[in-house]
Amino acid sequence: MHEPEPKNIIFLEEVIQQKLRKEQELVFYEKKLQKLQVKLNSLRGEIKLTNLIIHLVSSEKELDVTKVPQELSAVEYLDKKIKE
Repeated sequence: MHEPEPKNIIFLEEVIQQKLRKEQELVFYEKKLQKLQVKLNSLRGEIKLTNLIIHLVSSEKELDVTKVPQELSAVEYLDKKIKE
């Protein structure tokens, strides 16, 4: 008796559908990554601001935040003044 050989046929339609699913998955994860990067940047800014506040309180420095130059953010200004 002759045993049937395994089928080694690759259907182009299956390969194309698999590729499309992977592309959709990639788009999904890229969007998730962008949202996470925004969240990470926000958290980093909050941590930096908190560290500046802690430093200001512990060193008892007084800085006038109303005098922040337009080209700097308040956090950058405070950070710069603390280091001076």
